[in-house]
Amino acid sequence: MAKFIEDRTILLHGVTCVPQTRDEVTAKVAATLGFVLPNQKVENAVKNGLASLKKRGLVVSQRRRWLLASASGSAPVEVAPPPPVEVAPVEVAPPPPVVEAPVEEAPPPPPVAEEAFGLLTLTEDEVAQHEVYDLRCPDQLASLIAMQDCFGEGPVTGCEGCVLALQCRPAAEKRIAKERAAAKRAAAREAKKEEKRVALLAAIETDASATGIDLSTVRLSGHREMEGELLTLAADVHCASSGIKLREGEQGVLIMGWGVVHPIIIRAVEAGRFV
Repeated sequence: MAKFIEDRTILLHGVTCVPQTRDEVTAKVAATLGFVLPNQKVENAVKNGLASLKKRGLVVSQRRRWLLASASGSAPVEVAPPPPVEVAPVEVAPPPPVVEAPVEEAPPPPPVAEEAFGLLTLTEDEVAQHEVYDLRCPDQLASLIAMQDCFGEGPVTGCEGCVLALQCRPAAEKRIAKERAAAKRAAAREAKKEEKRVALLAAIETDASATGIDLSTVRLSGHREMEGELLTLAADVHCASSGIKLREGEQGVLIMGWGVVHPIIIRAVEAGRFV
């Protein structure tokens, strides 16, 4: 880089009769020498070189722009062409050999339904010879149908060319009807269960109102289970959840860390009243 600073021919080649900024001169010099910007060493060398050439009267600076002294009226300066830049030859690797992918043969088309149903007319010896399923056997037929990917989906695209179309479709429709009936029965059970739960909650609301408890205003402990021990009270005490007074001899549920709670509130919690 020091040699580059002293080589005024290269540096002067980047300065023209047209005013240029130092960055523009740096870009020209870097391109001449084959450097890539940003490059701090090149920038520093151009900066110091321009200062040196200015002291020697070869270039001038006008408003931070550099140009040849000859352009500003000074003695002309002969600028030699820049030295040629030698470019190392680049070896190009030969392209990889082209390998043709193997061509996969298309699978044969599925047999038509008539060919499969022709098995129904085969004798036992012919069936054993071909090692196929005997579609006359209900167990083998059911097993073969159950192994298909589309089993249980009902009629789908491609059923027309399937060898099991006539046997599979009734089985699938029967299975779907059975599943729908089971789902309907399950929904009926859930509806009946919900009906019982609603009736139970209504009865609890009635009992709570009879004792002066408003279930919509009761307070619960931090844990919703409200598990505790059912006791017969030996003295009067106020319910920790509703605030009503429980008399001596009545029953109450002792919740550790909370207090005594009226049994009706525990029943409401267990029935899901506060869920």
